[in-house]
Amino acid sequence: MLPEPIFVQISPNLTQTQPSGKANGTSSEQGVAEAQFGLGFMYENGHGVPQNYTEAARWYQIAASQNNQAAQFRLGRLYAYGRGISQNFNEAVMLLNQAAHGDDQQFVASAQQTIQDIRNEPRRMQKQYAVNQLEGFAREHPIGTSTK
Repeated sequence: MLPEPIFVQISPNLTQTQPSGKANGTSSEQGVAEAQFGLGFMYENGHGVPQNYTEAARWYQIAASQNNQAAQFRLGRLYAYGRGISQNFNEAVMLLNQAAHGDDQQFVASAQQTIQDIRNEPRRMQKQYAVNQLEGFAREHPIGTSTK
């Protein structure tokens, strides 16, 4: 297991981390929504940690429950595309609506566009979910390994 990262700088574009060497006590565990969002972003994009959509969704959920607009947006997109969690358009639209009504304008247009995509192109998004599932299965079970 990798040591839990701590933040050098808290930012939606965070890419620098350093291991904390501690099992607990980091800002992400103490309820700082920005740090929790940062961990989700790192896991979603594989910055400093192995890419893991399930972990990204977990951290985004924690931050979104504290009204972090960026986390609401990113978690809504994970639900829309079924990355790391089961595809759920209702949950996606709910979270994206929350992000679209927040103060940070950078998320408003993107959240509204994703909601439109869900409403106008659900089949395309369902196909993308199927592709995501197959890609995940292929990563977990490379050719020549048993699925049992």
